[in-house]
Amino acid sequence: MLSDEIQSDYDQLTKKSGMVVLSERTLIQITGKDRQSFLHNFCTADTSNLEPGNLTEAFVLNTKGKLLGHVFLIATESRILLSTVAGQFDVLNEHLDKYIIREDVQLVDVSDELTTVFVCGPAAQGDLGQVCDLVPAKNGVASFNFADQMVEISHLELAGDGFMFILPRFAKDSFVQRLREIGIHLCSEEALNVVRIENATPWFAIDASDNNLPQELCRDEQAISFNKGCYLGQETVARIDAIGHVNQLFVSFHLSDPVAVGSELTSENKTVGRLTSVCWSPKAESWTGMGFLKRLMCKPGIEVKVGNVRAKVKTKKPGSQL
Repeated sequence: MLSDEIQSDYDQLTKKSGMVVLSERTLIQITGKDRQSFLHNFCTADTSNLEPGNLTEAFVLNTKGKLLGHVFLIATESRILLSTVAGQFDVLNEHLDKYIIREDVQLVDVSDELTTVFVCGPAAQGDLGQVCDLVPAKNGVASFNFADQMVEISHLELAGDGFMFILPRFAKDSFVQRLREIGIHLCSEEALNVVRIENATPWFAIDASDNNLPQELCRDEQAISFNKGCYLGQETVARIDAIGHVNQLFVSFHLSDPVAVGSELTSENKTVGRLTSVCWSPKAESWTGMGFLKRLMCKPGIEVKVGNVRAKVKTKKPGSQL
């Protein structure tokens, strides 16, 4: 069950509007006139037409088509800002930098200069109209001035649907105070994690790793273009698309009792998957989890086990209703 504090924060994030400071996220600034075409060659999304004021979700793959990152690419007039989970700059920079030969592309780690604030909840869009001139539509980006500093707001699925602010780190406290003044409650990452799991939103390094293929995450519509030209790892993605399936998929489960993250899922004493995230879900009024399961078993209502704990498949596609 949730503590009183986390329950209160959860209520703000799901019933009103709440914010969470995600100060450790990796932020990479990508500049240069070839930035769009370069990224087009090294991620699963179509960035050739990624205009300022828009964003796209994408996977960065290695030569074998396995994941190196699950990212958001946020386009403004002067740059594309890559946003992903904490601690990913070295891996992504080493991977991308070695392919920059004659291209006019620069990669700079701005994680120490900028910070991230995520706002969600049914009242969020209305509340945010008191802070910024334009609250963008889904996959849109807008900029506004706050205390003589430029702030970017993006509308995306970071932990379910919400708004991600990126701003100078030194302006964070005053910005958070401004949001509190208009009624947006400051919440914990623990509460946001519950919201994330309820919305079946995978995070790299928690739910996925370089052992995974992109189609296993069930984010094809959001993060993969099957019509773009060649890119690193594309042969594997295309081969899977031609075959029509991967061997496992990312799904959600109702759990009869709490279990440890990383627990194996079994059926008839055979390992059929693994849990990657677990929480008590107030929405479902049960323990819930996410993880990978053999594709042929990914049907709502199918029951597998973690020891003596029952795990029933809840949804086949992340983002579906509970």
